[in-house]
Amino acid sequence: MFTIRKAAVSDAKNLGMIHALSWKKAYEGIVPKEILDKITPEKRAQFFKKALTLQWEEDYLLTVDDLPAGLLCLGKARDEDCKDTAGEIWGIYLHPDFYGQGYGRVLLDYGLSELQKKRL
Repeated sequence: MFTIRKAAVSDAKNLGMIHALSWKKAYEGIVPKEILDKITPEKRAQFFKKALTLQWEEDYLLTVDDLPAGLLCLGKARDEDCKDTAGEIWGIYLHPDFYGQGYGRVLLDYGLSELQKKRL
């Protein structure tokens, strides 16, 4: 069973963990190890705490059986030629333990639905 909900500042630790582990797994062998080693759950948690506090973006937390499993980041479209009503999925990240189970598609569909509701 899974749920998706808008993330709160109190979720920063889980968001940071998901983001860091996702990057390390997805970019292993592509991005130099020295760079990946600098991406830590603690540093990413600090970023998400600040981003959520200052409302830089909207983040959503996917949990599977009450375990933090995924992260969806939404915001206004960043392309200069887009209308103010255009939105963008800034990122989808999954904890590596949940790769290959369809949760990336679940987050994509959820993000598109949220953008449609907001007309972003």
